[in-house]
Amino acid sequence: MFDEIGLPYPHLYIPLLDTFFQTMSRHFPSISRQRIEERLESGTIFLPSARDDPSKACAPYIAKAQELIIVLIHLPTTDVVTGLLLLAWASYGQNSESGLWQYSGMAIRMAMDLGLHEVTNVFEPYLSKAHVTRARLLFWSLFVTDRMLAFSTGQLPTIPEEIIEIPLPTDEDFVPDPARPGPGDPEELPQPTPFVHMVRLMVLCGRISTVLAGCRGEPRTLLPRNGEESLAKLKGLQEELVQFYAELLDAMKWSVDAFKHQEARGHGDSFLTLHLWANSVLAVSFHPELQERPDGNFSPITQKVERSAKLSLSSSRIIAECLVFADLFASHSYLTSPFAVQPIYVASLAFISDMKSSANTGSENKPMHTVDNLLSTLARQNLAVLTKAVQRMEHYWVGISSVSDILEQHAAGEPYLFA
Repeated sequence: MFDEIGLPYPHLYIPLLDTFFQTMSRHFPSISRQRIEERLESGTIFLPSARDDPSKACAPYIAKAQELIIVLIHLPTTDVVTGLLLLAWASYGQNSESGLWQYSGMAIRMAMDLGLHEVTNVFEPYLSKAHVTRARLLFWSLFVTDRMLAFSTGQLPTIPEEIIEIPLPTDEDFVPDPARPGPGDPEELPQPTPFVHMVRLMVLCGRISTVLAGCRGEPRTLLPRNGEESLAKLKGLQEELVQFYAELLDAMKWSVDAFKHQEARGHGDSFLTLHLWANSVLAVSFHPELQERPDGNFSPITQKVERSAKLSLSSSRIIAECLVFADLFASHSYLTSPFAVQPIYVASLAFISDMKSSANTGSENKPMHTVDNLLSTLARQNLAVLTKAVQRMEHYWVGISSVSDILEQHAAGEPYLFA
Protein backbone atom coordinates (compact mmCIF):
# COMPACT_ATOMS: atom_id res chain seq x y z
CA MET A 1 0.00 0.00 0.00
CA PHE A 2 2.88 2.37 0.78
CA ASP A 3 6.18 3.18 -0.92
CA GLU A 4 9.62 3.23 0.68
CA ILE A 5 9.08 6.64 2.30
CA GLY A 6 5.66 5.73 3.68
CA LEU A 7 3.34 7.40 1.17
CA PRO A 8 0.49 5.54 -0.54
CA TYR A 9 0.93 4.71 -4.21
CA PRO A 10 -0.78 7.03 -6.71
CA HIS A 11 -3.25 4.37 -7.88
CA LEU A 12 -4.48 4.22 -4.26
CA TYR A 13 -4.46 7.84 -3.16
CA ILE A 14 -5.89 9.42 -6.33
CA PRO A 15 -9.35 7.75 -5.94
CA LEU A 16 -9.32 8.69 -2.26
CA LEU A 17 -8.56 12.29 -3.13
CA ASP A 18 -11.47 12.19 -5.57
CA THR A 19 -13.73 10.98 -2.76
CA PHE A 20 -12.46 13.64 -0.37
CA PHE A 21 -12.90 16.56 -2.75
CA GLN A 22 -16.34 15.36 -3.84
CA THR A 23 -17.56 15.29 -0.25
CA MET A 24 -15.59 16.45 2.79
CA SER A 25 -13.53 19.28 1.31
CA ARG A 26 -16.50 21.66 1.73
CA HIS A 27 -15.70 21.73 5.47
CA PHE A 28 -12.04 22.60 4.84
CA PRO A 29 -12.01 25.58 2.44
CA SER A 30 -8.28 26.18 2.92
CA ILE A 31 -7.39 22.90 1.19
CA SER A 32 -6.36 23.07 -2.44
CA ARG A 33 -6.26 19.85 -4.44
CA GLN A 34 -3.42 21.15 -6.59
CA ARG A 35 -1.26 21.87 -3.53
CA ILE A 36 -1.98 18.47 -2.00
CA GLU A 37 -1.11 16.67 -5.23
CA GLU A 38 2.15 18.63 -5.49
CA ARG A 39 3.12 17.66 -1.95
CA LEU A 40 2.18 14.03 -2.42
CA GLU A 41 4.29 13.89 -5.57
CA SER A 42 7.23 15.49 -3.78
CA GLY A 43 6.74 13.35 -0.65
CA THR A 44 6.33 16.32 1.69
CA ILE A 45 2.85 15.71 3.03
CA PHE A 46 0.36 12.97 3.66
CA LEU A 47 -3.22 13.70 4.67
CA PRO A 48 -5.75 11.12 5.91
CA SER A 49 -8.28 11.78 3.17
CA ALA A 50 -9.93 8.36 3.24
CA ARG A 51 -12.61 9.20 5.79
CA ASP A 52 -15.52 8.62 3.45
CA ASP A 53 -14.56 4.95 3.13
CA PRO A 54 -15.85 2.65 5.89
CA SER A 55 -13.68 2.70 8.98
CA LYS A 56 -11.93 -0.61 8.36
CA ALA A 57 -10.89 0.39 4.84
CA CYS A 58 -9.29 3.65 5.92
CA ALA A 59 -7.63 2.32 9.09
CA PRO A 60 -4.23 1.61 7.43
CA TYR A 61 -4.05 5.15 6.06
CA ILE A 62 -4.90 6.69 9.42
CA ALA A 63 -2.33 4.49 11.17
CA LYS A 64 0.33 5.57 8.66
CA ALA A 65 -0.62 9.23 9.12
CA GLN A 66 -0.29 8.85 12.88
CA GLU A 67 3.14 7.36 12.36
CA LEU A 68 4.30 10.15 10.04
CA ILE A 69 2.89 12.95 12.16
CA ILE A 70 5.38 12.18 14.94
CA VAL A 71 8.15 13.57 12.77
CA LEU A 72 6.11 16.36 11.21
CA ILE A 73 5.03 17.97 14.49
CA HIS A 74 8.64 19.12 14.88
CA LEU A 75 8.29 21.12 11.65
CA PRO A 76 5.38 23.53 12.22
CA THR A 77 3.75 24.57 8.93
CA THR A 78 0.22 25.24 7.72
CA ASP A 79 0.35 21.88 5.92
CA VAL A 80 1.04 20.07 9.18
CA VAL A 81 -1.75 22.00 10.91
CA THR A 82 -4.10 20.89 8.13
CA GLY A 83 -2.96 17.28 8.50
CA LEU A 84 -3.53 17.37 12.26
CA LEU A 85 -7.03 18.76 11.80
CA LEU A 86 -7.95 16.07 9.28
CA LEU A 87 -6.38 13.41 11.49
CA ALA A 88 -8.55 14.63 14.39
CA TRP A 89 -11.70 14.08 12.33
CA ALA A 90 -10.42 10.74 11.03
CA SER A 91 -9.64 9.54 14.57
CA TYR A 92 -13.22 10.23 15.62
CA GLY A 93 -14.32 8.13 12.67
CA GLN A 94 -12.31 5.33 14.25
CA ASN A 95 -14.20 5.69 17.54
CA SER A 96 -11.44 7.67 19.23
CA GLU A 97 -12.93 10.72 20.92
CA SER A 98 -9.61 11.27 22.66
CA GLY A 99 -7.95 11.33 19.24
CA LEU A 100 -10.37 14.04 18.14
CA TRP A 101 -9.51 16.10 21.20
CA GLN A 102 -5.76 15.53 21.11
CA TYR A 103 -5.13 16.10 17.41
CA SER A 104 -7.46 19.09 17.15
CA GLY A 105 -5.78 20.56 20.23
CA MET A 106 -2.35 20.02 18.66
CA ALA A 107 -3.56 21.68 15.44
CA ILE A 108 -4.90 24.68 17.36
CA ARG A 109 -1.72 25.13 19.40
CA MET A 110 0.50 24.84 16.32
CA ALA A 111 -1.68 27.33 14.43
CA MET A 112 -1.41 29.81 17.30
CA ASP A 113 2.36 29.28 17.49
CA LEU A 114 2.52 30.05 13.76
CA GLY A 115 0.48 33.19 14.33
CA LEU A 116 -2.34 32.27 11.97
CA HIS A 117 -4.65 34.40 14.12
CA GLU A 118 -2.46 37.49 13.78
CA VAL A 119 -2.08 40.28 11.27
CA THR A 120 1.63 40.80 10.70
CA ASN A 121 3.43 43.37 8.59
CA VAL A 122 6.66 41.41 8.75
CA PHE A 123 5.87 38.38 6.56
CA GLU A 124 2.54 39.02 4.85
CA PRO A 125 3.89 41.62 2.38
CA TYR A 126 6.16 38.88 0.98
CA LEU A 127 3.41 36.26 0.72
CA SER A 128 0.89 35.90 -2.08
CA LYS A 129 -2.68 36.93 -1.45
CA ALA A 130 -3.76 33.31 -2.08
CA HIS A 131 -1.35 32.04 0.62
CA VAL A 132 -2.60 34.56 3.19
CA THR A 133 -6.23 33.71 2.37
CA ARG A 134 -5.60 29.96 2.72
CA ALA A 135 -3.85 30.44 6.05
CA ARG A 136 -6.71 32.53 7.39
CA LEU A 137 -9.36 30.10 6.17
CA LEU A 138 -7.40 27.32 7.89
CA PHE A 139 -7.53 29.24 11.16
CA TRP A 140 -11.30 29.74 10.81
CA SER A 141 -11.74 26.01 10.13
CA LEU A 142 -9.96 25.34 13.42
CA PHE A 143 -12.12 27.98 15.11
CA VAL A 144 -15.32 26.28 13.91
CA THR A 145 -14.11 22.85 15.08
CA ASP A 146 -13.11 24.30 18.47
CA ARG A 147 -16.50 25.94 19.02
CA MET A 148 -18.42 22.85 17.95
CA LEU A 149 -16.43 20.71 20.36
CA ALA A 150 -16.94 23.18 23.20
CA PHE A 151 -20.69 23.41 22.67
CA SER A 152 -21.10 19.65 22.29
CA THR A 153 -19.19 18.79 25.45
CA GLY A 154 -20.04 21.74 27.68
CA GLN A 155 -16.38 22.78 27.91
CA LEU A 156 -14.76 26.18 27.46
CA PRO A 157 -13.46 26.95 23.95
CA THR A 158 -9.71 26.60 23.46
CA ILE A 159 -9.11 29.61 21.19
CA PRO A 160 -9.58 32.88 23.13
CA GLU A 161 -11.51 35.54 21.22
CA GLU A 162 -9.31 38.35 22.46
CA ILE A 163 -6.20 37.14 20.59
CA ILE A 164 -7.78 37.08 17.12
CA GLU A 165 -6.58 39.89 14.85
CA ILE A 166 -7.38 38.59 11.36
CA PRO A 167 -10.70 39.66 9.82
CA LEU A 168 -13.69 37.36 9.61
CA PRO A 169 -13.89 35.45 6.31
CA THR A 170 -15.78 37.05 3.42
CA ASP A 171 -17.31 35.81 0.18
CA GLU A 172 -14.32 37.29 -1.67
CA ASP A 173 -12.09 34.72 0.07
CA PHE A 174 -13.87 32.05 -1.99
CA VAL A 175 -12.80 33.43 -5.37
CA PRO A 176 -11.61 31.21 -6.92
CA ASP A 177 -13.96 28.80 -5.20
CA PRO A 178 -12.04 25.91 -3.57
CA ALA A 179 -15.17 23.72 -3.64
CA ARG A 180 -15.29 23.71 -7.42
CA PRO A 181 -13.15 21.22 -9.35
CA GLY A 182 -10.77 22.47 -12.00
CA PRO A 183 -9.04 25.85 -12.44
CA GLY A 184 -10.74 29.02 -11.31
CA ASP A 185 -12.68 31.28 -13.66
CA PRO A 186 -10.88 34.65 -14.03
CA GLU A 187 -14.30 36.31 -14.45
CA GLU A 188 -15.78 34.67 -11.35
CA LEU A 189 -17.72 36.93 -9.02
CA PRO A 190 -18.19 36.40 -5.26
CA GLN A 191 -21.37 34.61 -4.19
CA PRO A 192 -22.89 34.19 -0.73
CA THR A 193 -20.98 31.30 0.84
CA PRO A 194 -22.26 29.27 3.84
CA PHE A 195 -18.86 28.97 5.54
CA VAL A 196 -18.73 32.75 5.97
CA HIS A 197 -21.96 32.69 7.96
CA MET A 198 -20.97 29.49 9.77
CA VAL A 199 -17.99 31.28 11.31
CA ARG A 200 -20.22 34.11 12.52
CA LEU A 201 -22.64 31.59 14.04
CA MET A 202 -19.75 29.90 15.83
CA VAL A 203 -18.70 33.24 17.34
CA LEU A 204 -22.08 33.34 19.10
CA CYS A 205 -21.95 29.63 19.85
CA GLY A 206 -18.56 30.02 21.55
CA ARG A 207 -19.77 32.92 23.66
CA ILE A 208 -22.84 30.96 24.79
CA SER A 209 -20.59 27.97 25.61
CA THR A 210 -18.31 30.22 27.64
CA VAL A 211 -21.18 31.59 29.72
CA LEU A 212 -22.77 28.19 30.34
CA ALA A 213 -19.51 26.32 31.01
CA GLY A 214 -18.19 29.06 33.28
CA CYS A 215 -21.28 29.27 35.48
CA ARG A 216 -22.16 25.77 36.61
CA GLY A 217 -22.97 26.84 40.16
CA GLU A 218 -19.55 26.18 41.68
CA PRO A 219 -17.58 29.24 42.91
CA ARG A 220 -14.36 30.07 41.10
CA THR A 221 -11.35 30.27 43.40
CA LEU A 222 -9.70 33.22 41.63
CA LEU A 223 -12.79 34.99 40.31
CA PRO A 224 -15.61 36.93 41.96
CA ARG A 225 -19.17 35.67 41.71
CA ASN A 226 -20.88 37.14 38.67
CA GLY A 227 -24.14 35.22 38.39
CA GLU A 228 -26.36 38.18 37.52
CA GLU A 229 -23.84 39.52 35.04
CA SER A 230 -23.62 36.13 33.33
CA LEU A 231 -27.41 35.82 33.20
CA ALA A 232 -27.67 39.23 31.52
CA LYS A 233 -24.95 38.23 29.08
CA LEU A 234 -26.75 34.99 28.22
CA LYS A 235 -30.03 36.83 27.62
CA GLY A 236 -28.22 39.22 25.31
CA LEU A 237 -26.68 36.32 23.41
CA GLN A 238 -30.11 34.72 23.00
CA GLU A 239 -31.31 37.91 21.35
CA GLU A 240 -28.23 38.10 19.13
CA LEU A 241 -28.72 34.47 18.07
CA VAL A 242 -32.36 35.00 17.10
CA GLN A 243 -31.41 38.17 15.22
CA PHE A 244 -28.55 36.44 13.42
CA TYR A 245 -30.76 33.66 12.11
CA ALA A 246 -33.66 35.96 11.21
CA GLU A 247 -31.39 38.33 9.30
CA LEU A 248 -29.50 35.80 7.19
CA LEU A 249 -29.24 36.79 3.55
CA ASP A 250 -32.11 35.48 1.44
CA ALA A 251 -29.62 33.21 -0.35
CA MET A 252 -28.63 31.74 3.03
CA LYS A 253 -32.11 31.19 4.46
CA TRP A 254 -33.26 27.58 4.55
CA SER A 255 -35.29 26.42 1.58
CA VAL A 256 -35.13 23.43 -0.72
CA ASP A 257 -34.21 25.64 -3.69
CA ALA A 258 -31.41 27.34 -1.74
CA PHE A 259 -30.08 23.96 -0.61
CA LYS A 260 -30.11 22.59 -4.16
CA HIS A 261 -28.34 25.73 -5.41
CA GLN A 262 -25.60 25.46 -2.80
CA GLU A 263 -25.22 21.75 -3.49
CA ALA A 264 -24.74 22.50 -7.19
CA ARG A 265 -22.02 25.02 -6.22
CA GLY A 266 -20.30 22.43 -4.01
CA HIS A 267 -21.39 24.01 -0.71
CA GLY A 268 -24.45 21.93 0.13
CA ASP A 269 -22.75 20.29 3.12
CA SER A 270 -21.75 23.57 4.76
CA PHE A 271 -25.16 25.12 3.98
CA LEU A 272 -26.89 22.21 5.70
CA THR A 273 -24.45 22.35 8.64
CA LEU A 274 -25.16 26.07 9.06
CA HIS A 275 -28.88 25.44 9.53
CA LEU A 276 -28.51 22.29 11.61
CA TRP A 277 -26.24 24.10 14.06
CA ALA A 278 -28.14 27.39 14.13
CA ASN A 279 -31.31 25.55 15.10
CA SER A 280 -29.46 23.32 17.55
CA VAL A 281 -27.99 26.30 19.42
CA LEU A 282 -31.40 27.98 19.40
CA ALA A 283 -33.07 24.84 20.77
CA VAL A 284 -30.58 24.45 23.62
CA SER A 285 -30.44 28.16 24.48
CA PHE A 286 -34.19 28.37 24.99
CA HIS A 287 -34.73 24.90 26.47
CA PRO A 288 -32.17 24.45 29.29
CA GLU A 289 -33.73 21.12 30.27
CA LEU A 290 -31.92 19.66 27.23
CA GLN A 291 -28.67 20.41 29.08
CA GLU A 292 -29.65 18.71 32.33
CA ARG A 293 -26.70 16.90 33.84
CA PRO A 294 -26.85 13.29 35.12
CA ASP A 295 -27.32 14.53 38.70
CA GLY A 296 -30.52 16.30 37.60
CA ASN A 297 -29.27 19.72 38.70
CA PHE A 298 -29.11 23.01 36.82
CA SER A 299 -26.75 25.89 37.31
CA PRO A 300 -28.10 29.15 38.75
CA ILE A 301 -27.88 30.55 35.22
CA THR A 302 -30.03 27.92 33.52
CA GLN A 303 -32.56 28.07 36.35
CA LYS A 304 -33.30 31.71 35.52
CA VAL A 305 -32.75 31.79 31.76
CA GLU A 306 -35.62 32.83 29.51
CA ARG A 307 -37.37 29.70 28.26
CA SER A 308 -39.34 28.99 25.11
CA ALA A 309 -40.12 25.32 24.63
CA LYS A 310 -42.16 26.34 21.59
CA LEU A 311 -39.15 27.95 19.88
CA SER A 312 -36.97 24.99 20.84
CA LEU A 313 -39.45 22.53 19.35
CA SER A 314 -39.82 24.64 16.21
CA SER A 315 -36.04 24.64 15.74
CA SER A 316 -35.99 20.87 16.22
CA ARG A 317 -38.64 20.44 13.54
CA ILE A 318 -36.48 22.46 11.14
CA ILE A 319 -33.56 20.12 11.88
CA ALA A 320 -35.73 17.12 11.00
CA GLU A 321 -37.00 18.85 7.87
CA CYS A 322 -33.44 19.65 6.76
CA LEU A 323 -32.48 15.99 7.07
CA VAL A 324 -35.53 14.80 5.13
CA PHE A 325 -34.67 17.01 2.16
CA ALA A 326 -30.98 16.22 2.49
CA ASP A 327 -31.81 12.53 2.06
CA LEU A 328 -33.88 13.36 -1.02
CA PHE A 329 -31.41 15.61 -2.84
CA ALA A 330 -27.91 15.04 -1.39
CA SER A 331 -27.80 12.16 1.06
CA HIS A 332 -24.08 12.60 1.69
CA SER A 333 -24.50 16.18 2.93
CA TYR A 334 -24.78 15.34 6.63
CA LEU A 335 -22.60 12.23 6.48
CA THR A 336 -19.44 14.22 5.79
CA SER A 337 -19.19 15.81 9.24
CA PRO A 338 -19.25 14.04 12.61
CA PHE A 339 -20.48 17.28 14.17
CA ALA A 340 -23.84 16.94 12.43
CA VAL A 341 -24.73 14.45 15.17
CA GLN A 342 -24.97 17.16 17.86
CA PRO A 343 -27.96 18.96 16.26
CA ILE A 344 -29.59 15.57 15.66
CA TYR A 345 -29.03 14.65 19.31
CA VAL A 346 -30.47 17.96 20.58
CA ALA A 347 -33.53 17.74 18.32
CA SER A 348 -34.13 14.15 19.41
CA LEU A 349 -34.09 15.18 23.07
CA ALA A 350 -36.56 17.96 22.29
CA PHE A 351 -39.00 15.53 20.64
CA ILE A 352 -38.61 12.98 23.45
CA SER A 353 -39.28 15.75 25.98
CA ASP A 354 -42.34 16.86 24.03
CA MET A 355 -43.76 13.33 23.87
CA LYS A 356 -43.26 12.85 27.60
CA SER A 357 -44.87 16.21 28.31
CA SER A 358 -47.90 15.33 26.16
CA ALA A 359 -48.25 11.97 27.90
CA ASN A 360 -48.09 13.57 31.35
CA THR A 361 -50.58 16.34 30.60
CA GLY A 362 -53.10 14.42 28.52
CA SER A 363 -56.50 16.08 28.36
CA GLU A 364 -59.76 14.30 29.12
CA ASN A 365 -61.42 16.62 26.62
CA LYS A 366 -61.90 14.50 23.48
CA PRO A 367 -60.93 17.15 20.87
CA MET A 368 -57.84 18.15 22.85
CA HIS A 369 -56.97 14.50 23.39
CA THR A 370 -57.07 14.00 19.62
CA VAL A 371 -54.78 17.00 19.13
CA ASP A 372 -52.35 15.63 21.73
CA ASN A 373 -52.27 12.29 19.94
CA LEU A 374 -51.62 13.98 16.61
CA LEU A 375 -48.77 16.06 17.99
CA SER A 376 -47.30 12.99 19.67
CA THR A 377 -47.48 11.09 16.37
CA LEU A 378 -45.71 13.91 14.54
CA ALA A 379 -43.02 13.98 17.21
CA ARG A 380 -42.48 10.23 16.84
CA GLN A 381 -42.23 10.59 13.06
CA ASN A 382 -39.63 13.34 13.41
CA LEU A 383 -37.74 11.26 15.96
CA ALA A 384 -37.71 8.34 13.49
CA VAL A 385 -36.15 10.62 10.86
CA LEU A 386 -33.42 11.65 13.30
CA THR A 387 -32.77 8.07 14.44
CA LYS A 388 -32.36 6.94 10.85
CA ALA A 389 -29.86 9.75 10.23
CA VAL A 390 -27.76 8.76 13.25
CA GLN A 391 -27.74 5.13 12.12
CA ARG A 392 -26.51 6.17 8.67
CA MET A 393 -23.78 8.33 10.20
CA GLU A 394 -22.53 5.45 12.37
CA HIS A 395 -21.36 3.68 9.22
CA TYR A 396 -18.77 6.40 8.63
CA TRP A 397 -18.21 7.90 12.10
CA VAL A 398 -17.91 5.08 14.62
CA GLY A 399 -17.35 7.64 17.37
CA ILE A 400 -21.03 8.62 17.39
CA SER A 401 -22.28 5.07 17.95
CA SER A 402 -23.06 5.82 21.60
CA VAL A 403 -25.59 8.51 20.67
CA SER A 404 -28.25 5.96 19.69
CA ASP A 405 -27.89 4.19 23.04
CA ILE A 406 -28.16 7.44 24.98
CA LEU A 407 -31.28 8.48 23.08
CA GLU A 408 -32.86 5.09 23.79
CA GLN A 409 -32.14 5.62 27.48
CA HIS A 410 -33.77 9.04 27.35
CA ALA A 411 -36.84 7.70 25.54
CA ALA A 412 -37.20 4.93 28.14
CA GLY A 413 -36.72 7.34 31.02
CA GLU A 414 -33.60 5.52 32.21
CA PRO A 415 -30.51 7.15 33.73
CA TYR A 416 -27.96 8.17 31.13
CA LEU A 417 -24.25 8.76 31.17
CA PHE A 418 -23.93 12.26 29.75
CA ALA A 419 -25.91 14.98 28.02
